[in-house]
Amino acid sequence: MKIGNYARAVLVLVFLSSPVRGQIGFTETFDDDPVAAGRFTVSGDASRFVHAPGSMTASYDTIVPTAMLKRPLGVTLAAGTGFEFEVDLVIHSAGFYADPNAFAQIAFGLINSQATGNDRVGGVSGDAFEIITVDYFPNESFLYGGPSLGPTMILAADGGNFFDAVQFDFGAETDMTFEGPLPTDTLLTFRLVSTFDAVAGTQTLTLRVSDVGGPLLINSEGAGAAFGGLDGDPTTIQTVVDDPTAEVDTFSILLWEDTFASGASTLVADVRFDEIRFEASVATVPAASDFAVVMLVLLIVVTGSGCVVRCRGLG
Repeated sequence: MKIGNYARAVLVLVFLSSPVRGQIGFTETFDDDPVAAGRFTVSGDASRFVHAPGSMTASYDTIVPTAMLKRPLGVTLAAGTGFEFEVDLVIHSAGFYADPNAFAQIAFGLINSQATGNDRVGGVSGDAFEIITVDYFPNESFLYGGPSLGPTMILAADGGNFFDAVQFDFGAETDMTFEGPLPTDTLLTFRLVSTFDAVAGTQTLTLRVSDVGGPLLINSEGAGAAFGGLDGDPTTIQTVVDDPTAEVDTFSILLWEDTFASGASTLVADVRFDEIRFEASVATVPAASDFAVVMLVLLIVVTGSGCVVRCRGLG
């Protein structure tokens, strides 16, 4: 079948103006101070983040106001975007305390620079919307069980109750009563992977934790009392979100204040972060300069040699 000049021009325009997939990402090794170098910023008390060559130690203490160490991604990831990040860290045993009568987390992950407030716990304002994080609750209770571990998504604000936006399964999938707490004074790698099922409209967050020997057993009896939980893998914990609405644009180490606590810390922990690795596949559309190229191609296809006159002034 013969395609005329006009048809070819339309095809060129559609092809060049359609979104394309591209990879974004970063690796942070903390060789130098990332705040002084301008890669990260701090909100809250900056003294709670202590840099040493090759690491950044964060002091979690839930009795003091929220502090965040933040690195912009450079783009906003739309709800349902596929991504993954890995974090190498050590939870120090020295000075560690987790109140057995409370819940508080070691947290890090993705936030929205505009929509994520400081009250993740929800005791006052409940305003930490649009986050996708790893949450480790090391608290162990004879009455409530624990510890708990899993991925969390908090949806975009819709005017409703803050806790309805929190997507974290406080149940068998995240409960680690059988496995016990994660090891301290041990280098651990947390890997969180986000995938999206366009047919079902669900975003699945899959978490795995490894030490030098490989993936740890973190989900021997998961959701539905099944071995390995939702995906049948005892080394993963999953959170599946229907109709996800969280858009994120920043990676952050999150030292949340426990706004339910009354005068005492519910979690105290020094956590040394050695490396952060992040990557995502995002859709982009051509920049304005690219459309000048599109118009140039159109003129070449449609007018042939006549383009020499008509293209003057485009560049």
